[in-house]
Order: sequence, then structure tokens, then C-alpha cells
Amino acid sequence: MVQRTALRWLPAQPLSTNQKPGGNSLRLKRTVTKCKPKPTTAVYRSSQKHFKVLQQLQQLVAARTQGSSRQAPHALPEAPARLPKLCSRCGQACERPKLSSGCGVARYCSGSFQKADWRAHKARCREWAAGRTKPS
Repeated sequence: MVQRTALRWLPAQPLSTNQKPGGNSLRLKRTVTKCKPKPTTAVYRSSQKHFKVLQQLQQLVAARTQGSSRQAPHALPEAPARLPKLCSRCGQACERPKLSSGCGVARYCSGSFQKADWRAHKARCREWAAGRTKPS
């Protein structure tokens, strides 16, 4: 008769009078000990390689963020210098936009758009002119 265990098929042996009661559990414990991954196994070596790669990646990230100490590590990179000049009212690109005379940040396609947007822009214009907040 063959009995199936979690690790392998073992022949079922009836407990004889001269065997100790814990004999099978001792054999199972030895089998489990032999199956444990050792530092020489491929799994261990593979995990060591992954650990080294993660260390190198961490060093690379640290080196890149160290150069820009003013920025937080999670900060986005600065935008390119030449952004399209979009109208603050309609969002379309303008060839020669008219700037807000108060803050110099908001751009408009025409004077009529600037007048139409003045109520919404008024509070931000004062803050931007005072330098308290930056436009987003």
C-alpha cells in the first residue's frame, strides 16, 4: 500500500513493535530540511542578483536627485522653455497674445476675451502680481 504525503509518495509502513512512535515524523522533518533552499541553490543566487540590481537602481535615483537638491525627489521635471502661448479664456493657441497688464501672466486672443475673463481673473491677477502664488 502506498500513502501520499505532501512532499512525495512514501510506502506506508505499519508501526511495528520495535519502532519508536515518532519515527515517521522524524523522517519527514529530515526530508523537509533537505528541501530547504540553501545559499548555493539557483533560487538564492537569483534573489541575490535581483537585490544587486535594486541597489544599483537606488544609487542611480539618489545620484540624479542629488544634483537638484532644491527639488523634492517626487517633483516633476521643469517644463521646456518654449510652451505654446494659449489664451486664458478659450484655451486656443494665439500668435500674438495680449498679456494682462496687472500680472503679465494671463494671455488673451483679443481685448474682448480679456474683458470677459476679468471677473474670474481679478483675484488671481492680484496674487500673481504680488508674487504670493505662482500660476499653475
